[in-house]
Amino acid sequence: MLKITVVFFICFIFYIYCNVMYHQKNVSIAVGKRDGAYYVYAKEYQRLLKKYDVNLTIIETNGAIETQDKLIKNEVDFAFLQGGLERTNEGILALANVANEPIWVLYRDIDIKKFEDLKGKRINICNPHSGTYPMAKKLLVELLAMKESELKTKEMKEAFPLLMEGKLDALFYIIARSSKSLQKKIDTKGIHILNFEEADSIHKIFIKDDINSSRNDYFKTIILKKRSINFIHNIPKQDKKLLVKRTILGTKNASDELVRLFLKVAQEVHSKEGFFQKENDFLNTNGLKYKQHKASISYFNNPTHRYESTPLLKNLNPKLSYWIAQSLNKAENFILIFIVPLALLGFFVEVIYPLIKIFTRRKINRWYHKINKLDTNMEYFSLEELYRNKQILEEVAIEIHNTDNIDATHLEPYYTVQNQVKNMIESFEQAIAKKEKSATLEVTFKE
Repeated sequence: MLKITVVFFICFIFYIYCNVMYHQKNVSIAVGKRDGAYYVYAKEYQRLLKKYDVNLTIIETNGAIETQDKLIKNEVDFAFLQGGLERTNEGILALANVANEPIWVLYRDIDIKKFEDLKGKRINICNPHSGTYPMAKKLLVELLAMKESELKTKEMKEAFPLLMEGKLDALFYIIARSSKSLQKKIDTKGIHILNFEEADSIHKIFIKDDINSSRNDYFKTIILKKRSINFIHNIPKQDKKLLVKRTILGTKNASDELVRLFLKVAQEVHSKEGFFQKENDFLNTNGLKYKQHKASISYFNNPTHRYESTPLLKNLNPKLSYWIAQSLNKAENFILIFIVPLALLGFFVEVIYPLIKIFTRRKINRWYHKINKLDTNMEYFSLEELYRNKQILEEVAIEIHNTDNIDATHLEPYYTVQNQVKNMIESFEQAIAKKEKSATLEVTFKE
């Protein structure tokens, strides 16, 4: 038992060592374009993940559609995904909502006061690979009955100069408030932000049209406060109601340990107070349409499991403490999953199997019990007793010979008892012959 315990302990230590030293150290994340907020988030992730011995490669894409495609094709490990573009049958798993992303409509025409005024205008909705394109098209085509052919699909860097030159009337742009690119455009003289006065009505329309209305998350509404963008230049001059989408952190095949680590890092990055969020508004899992990763469910149920909060591990370098904690937690889960089957197996081996052996050997045991009674004090049996016992043995021999359902594990004792019965019959025959001869001599002697 001691040897088994020592071997088990050595194997356990080796398992922990391998998990700590040989965990996945290189991962990638798709983020959209360099001038977007996703890239800024990813740079923060990259910095924080270094502490845990994980190198994050940031992959730029042309927009939300391409980002999603890269994740589906397993070209990246993680991605920032835009709410409302979910392709739920492609195997993507959600970790959490990490941020709000407003839909900005920038314009110069002073005649544009509300959403309805966009009808018939020259509007850019970005390139078809972007997340802006399907969202803007949904709003303009479904609500204003505009023709898709009327909409422009230029990149933002091309579209904004055209807006300034008067060749476009408005443009849609889905990007986080923290984007430097957005800040420059909003600060430009003569540029205005559309106030979505109908935002609540638009939200209700899409809830009504959505089959899964209880989980609808196409659009939410937020308030952009007066002078919150540029206090000195009074931008905006009044409160603006905006439509927003949620940004989702997603994966497809990442391990539970990496998912948990990314959530810890994301919590640190996104939980701070922001333009459109209070402290600790994010992370959350409200309204996720993607299937939630099992490690994400575990994280939100228990953000810090007991091994992560162990004082001894907390004092270690994060490169060691995190991976040791996850290894211990995984080992515990493994034991919990298999302890019942192992206990049942032990019960079977120690109790049930011996009972089965006893049950399947009951005939052999009965034969042994019967012949052992006959094999005692044979020399003191009378001739009549010898004949009677020999007959019993012959009946046992016939029964043994006719039995064909003996378990393979009992063949050796089966043949042993068969030979023993045969030998005993011969012994009884010899004893009978000896008794008969003795009786004959005794009769002759008396005569």
